Amino acid sequence: MLLWQFLPAIEAWFSPREAAERTVMARGDLAADEKTTIELFEKSRASVVYITTAQLVRDVWTRNVFSVP
Repeated sequence: MLLWQFLPAIEAWFSPREAAERTVMARGDLAADEKTTIELFEKSRASVVYITTAQLVRDVWTRNVFSVP
């Protein structure tokens, strides 16, 4: 119980007061394999099918029935 009570104070004591800012560099052009992967996705995304299956399961303790994907 004491650990739960004092954990935020302990974390604050060990963590740095201020985080150092770092500069954000501009990203370069994509590599050839990345461009190919994106192009493949753009061509085939209309033909993708998402299938979800569900099963009815009975809870052992409450005997309630519910659907589990």
